[in-house]
Amino acid sequence: MTRIKLFFSILFIQFTFLTAQADLSISGANINAGDTFTIEVSIANPNNVIGGFQFIINDFPNQLDLVNVEATARTEHMMIDFETSTNVVIAFDMTGTGLALGSGPVLTATFTSNSIYTNTINLSFSDYFISDLMGMPIEVNALEGVVEVSGDDPPPIFPPSN
Repeated sequence: MTRIKLFFSILFIQFTFLTAQADLSISGANINAGDTFTIEVSIANPNNVIGGFQFIINDFPNQLDLVNVEATARTEHMMIDFETSTNVVIAFDMTGTGLALGSGPVLTATFTSNSIYTNTINLSFSDYFISDLMGMPIEVNALEGVVEVSGDDPPPIFPPSN
């Protein structure tokens, strides 16, 4: 009987690791050049309570400045830190509560547009890591966002003259 319990316990643990997945996404915005605006970073974690996460927010082309990152109702109990020069964001829970199962915004990030021109800016994540309460990695599906900037028309690009 003990061997059967052990077998099913191991099978359950392996199945849990196989189904551990979270969707990490970032919203978009339509702004005017020079505006300061807020977007949402969301996590959908239907299978696992999350103990912490970290990532870098990339903007391409590099025309946004990260100003602030704040918790939402889902993460108000977590410790959150960010670095404006590198756009690195980290959040973790020391209480053992974690990010409850569910989906929705986990952070609001405030950016300022640093260009005067009309452009489309792609927002993406790199170097992302999400873990469960035991620090075990959870597979991440990262989804991108877009910021549409309305401003001046960019100057024309002329071919080099001889």
